[in-house]
Amino acid sequence: IWIMNRDGSLKRQVTKETFRLLNNATWMPNSEYLIARKHFTGTRSLGAGEMWMYSIYGGEGVQLTKRKNDQQDAGEPNVSPNGKYLYYSEDMSPGPNFEYSKDPNGMIYAIRQLNLVTGNTTNLIAQPGGAARPQISPDGKLMAYVKRIRLKSVLVLQNLQTAEEWPIYE
Repeated sequence: IWIMNRDGSLKRQVTKETFRLLNNATWMPNSEYLIARKHFTGTRSLGAGEMWMYSIYGGEGVQLTKRKNDQQDAGEPNVSPNGKYLYYSEDMSPGPNFEYSKDPNGMIYAIRQLNLVTGNTTNLIAQPGGAARPQISPDGKLMAYVKRIRLKSVLVLQNLQTAEEWPIYE
């Protein structure tokens, strides 16, 4: 993971990973840390991911989540504005193997919430049609995510306090 000024100047490498790929970097609110997905490959190219936190000043990083195997993925990290929660998607389908022909109307991906203070992880959205690509609003009150409703991918907003949700785009 690299950082730079908006104009492209002062490029600087943050992570020093020599084997694993890193992607999906997102800033912590204090701008001194990044959380990124570390990619692990097994017998297939898609592999699995873990969330790691890195200081922009250097270091080896801190592991935040652990992959359950080498085939079911986790990724798409997003942090709450107060820095207390990490949201990410994870393949929660049964069994240890990735399959290309899963039922898109069942639950494949769920959105998980990791409390960065306590270390507790919960399934925030685990439902038929799945849930992926969590994005928290700047005020921390809403989350946008994508789910499957029959033959459509739908962009949904959810009120994080009441769990009320509504589709905003199909």
